[in-house]
Amino acid sequence: NRLTRGEHDRAAIIGEADLADRIAAAILGARIGHALGLPLLGQGAREEPEALAPPEGGLPPSDGLAVLLVNLDVVEGLNRPPTCDELAAEWSERVRLVSDEYGPALHSLSLGLRPPVTGWFNNWFLDGSAAMERALLWGCIAPGDPTRAAALACEDALIDHIEDGAHGAMFVAALLSAAFVEAEPKHLLDAAEAVLPPGSRVARAVESVRQGRRGKLAWGECARRVAEAYGHPNYSQAPQNAAYIAMGWLYGETPEDRLARTVSLGGSPQITASVLGALLGILEGTAGLPAAWVEAAAGPLTPHPDVDLDAEALTTASLAERLTTLARRALEEEGASVRLGESTDLEAFDPIELVQAEMDPAVHERDPREMILRTGPVDLLINYQGPPSIAAGQSKTLYLGAIRRTDGPETGELTLTSESRLTVGPARPQPACPGAYFLASARGRRLPRRATLELHVRMEDGVEASGSFPLLGESCWWICGPFEGGTPDDLRKPRGPERDLSESTWYPGRDDSRVRFRKISFAESHMDVERHFEGRPGTIYLVSDWQTPVDMKASIGVASSCGMRAWLDGKPILRQEDEESPLSMRNVGFASVTLRQGTRRLMVKVVRYEKPVELAVFLKDSAGRPLADVGAPEWRALGEMI
Repeated sequence: NRLTRGEHDRAAIIGEADLADRIAAAILGARIGHALGLPLLGQGAREEPEALAPPEGGLPPSDGLAVLLVNLDVVEGLNRPPTCDELAAEWSERVRLVSDEYGPALHSLSLGLRPPVTGWFNNWFLDGSAAMERALLWGCIAPGDPTRAAALACEDALIDHIEDGAHGAMFVAALLSAAFVEAEPKHLLDAAEAVLPPGSRVARAVESVRQGRRGKLAWGECARRVAEAYGHPNYSQAPQNAAYIAMGWLYGETPEDRLARTVSLGGSPQITASVLGALLGILEGTAGLPAAWVEAAAGPLTPHPDVDLDAEALTTASLAERLTTLARRALEEEGASVRLGESTDLEAFDPIELVQAEMDPAVHERDPREMILRTGPVDLLINYQGPPSIAAGQSKTLYLGAIRRTDGPETGELTLTSESRLTVGPARPQPACPGAYFLASARGRRLPRRATLELHVRMEDGVEASGSFPLLGESCWWICGPFEGGTPDDLRKPRGPERDLSESTWYPGRDDSRVRFRKISFAESHMDVERHFEGRPGTIYLVSDWQTPVDMKASIGVASSCGMRAWLDGKPILRQEDEESPLSMRNVGFASVTLRQGTRRLMVKVVRYEKPVELAVFLKDSAGRPLADVGAPEWRALGEMI
């Protein structure tokens, strides 16, 4: 996808000193932007922008910058672009973040899942903005090549995002890359939108800002329209944050004004301001940034307590030097559309080149249900055809196959085996390469939290490959209802299950009906219970028995958009009366508990008011990490004493 010129065309040139200065300025701008935006996180939009003063006493650590450094270590160890699996492997070793998309992605990695499944499964933040901040790396090491920068950003983003979340990172990477060779906002935004698939919400959100600015729409009215069309209760969503970056840039006049405008819009201001600060750094260079910014951000990088980093790498100068080395390498590659030279000369550069290189369609066609295991000449793949999970006593169809990466026959035989509590067999006769459907069935009343599928492939020329894939056991729950309900007072009214817990008892339900407990399973922390209310106010009960391998300190969290009470082993631990939006996961109620070895019973009472119910249950260790070894693998009789 690299652009080439004819032999007689004069090449556009980026000077070595200019390249180094712009990359250093991008880092300074990103650091100060993050520091200015972080105090405003979660505060929502302001009616008018307010002047921002650089923080005193050092800059706070940045999740995005810390993980960027981890990614950078991977890039430097390779002579080719990294894959999402290679980046994810390094994350698993060195990153312990639990907030937002990092927590679910790292939990999925700990269970043996791989990208892009980790970016989708059990992730409320799959459309979040964290990868947008990390995109500084990809934009800087592919200067003047937005398509390449976007492809690199996508590999990174798929670890903890899909779709909008990945598109946001691609947009930022392309925007920063193009800024090394072009300064006109129109051309830069055209280039950044060109790497996104048709219909992308990120592109549409940014385009709405551009249309508003072209139509001389007032700042406040443009902000209102963007919030109305693309705003979301989860303020980390990428479409609205991409639009806020564009708004601050297009409506502002000075670097200070542009950053002030961006953070005033709300969303994730520490990310939007970091991205805009990096963009302004590339466009303006160090000399064009406010002196106070440079002074505040030029010091050492603040170590991050949840990311393992080399202390020697924690300086702005060191990071700038490392990025410049990689950027220089890219400009020296054969076929690069921009060359490295003694001084910058972009007179020969045509902005149309920024949108002419086509993105590889495969970048946009990754199936989030599919994982690929690279084993050498033959890669193995699984498509879960849905969540990577199965419930006790149920069956699931899976697609498994092989991809030949070297010359040779593409056909052969597939063999799939599993552990004792799973049975697997071909859903169709004689499974053969390149792929076939298999039927997995969970036997008995109990399934491990994580089962293993072993795939063996033998190609016609004798080449063989083997590998394993996880299949997770879903959480087993009992559900009963709906009962009468609809106000906070109903949380205090004990219904039948609070007095007599039994799966054989019929209780008086809503509208003179009779209800009893029935089995249900959930693949994710998010639990779809709204359908059981049938769109009306009411009350339901959920009961689950968790198996704990050893005594441990833990935190149980319940996110609910309505009234909720929770009991552990019959003792009340959580209560919520107000209607909330749990999508941000920042208003999740957590209770610190001691889980004794054995079986622990959790009961949750949910009272639906007027709005639809959203519900999720989380279990974390004392450090805030999701617990991988505690689960509810079976339906125990409700009458059994715990």
